[in-house]
Amino acid sequence: MAQITSHTHQQQIWVNYLNQSRWSDHWGSWLEIQYKTQNNFTKDVDIIEKTIGGVYFINKNVKLTGAYTHINQFSNTSAHTQTIEHRPWQMIQVKTDFEKLKISHWFRLEERFKELADHSFELSYRYRYNIFTTYPLTRNPSQKNGLSLAMSNELFLQNGKNIINNTFDQNRFFVGFWYYVNNHDQLQFGYTKSYQISGSGTKDKSLDVIKVSYFNNIDWRNKHNSKS
Repeated sequence: MAQITSHTHQQQIWVNYLNQSRWSDHWGSWLEIQYKTQNNFTKDVDIIEKTIGGVYFINKNVKLTGAYTHINQFSNTSAHTQTIEHRPWQMIQVKTDFEKLKISHWFRLEERFKELADHSFELSYRYRYNIFTTYPLTRNPSQKNGLSLAMSNELFLQNGKNIINNTFDQNRFFVGFWYYVNNHDQLQFGYTKSYQISGSGTKDKSLDVIKVSYFNNIDWRNKHNSKS
């Protein structure tokens, strides 16, 4: 195993817009845009991610998602130098609700086609497990102006032809708040601590992140029923 000899620390802002539209009892769509700064919170752009996919609702607690994400990652030295990643992925999400505490688990498999210096693409696989919990701070946490404490932890593992020294890719811990803007849209905001190992296995990177995510949920079944 390689030994860590170099450490990097950055401060970033991650802003996300996520849209889940439900078209029938079992089928829906997923759209997502993520914008991440590079350093000192507001200096330069690091990553822009754009995702489109489909959702299959098995029941009220379990759903499957298949999607494609296009990624632009910019160089540390110039925002005009960038590499591309094509990332199909598949995910299963399971929710468990107790009297107050709500827990969500999701498992994701990603096929990552990353652009190299010669503009060819290298394939690797990444496995992600996330546990997300909320605990209410107001009387009606799932209605407009409802507020909950939110915490999550996500583990990233990977493998592939050239994944030798960093099977463990990264870990992200989040703590913050879950706020209901109205009865169907939520705002998540808080602090993320990310720790990542480089491909060489000799460098690591830690991030202090201010994260803001807007979840836009549209149930077209209700809209269609209201018109009938």
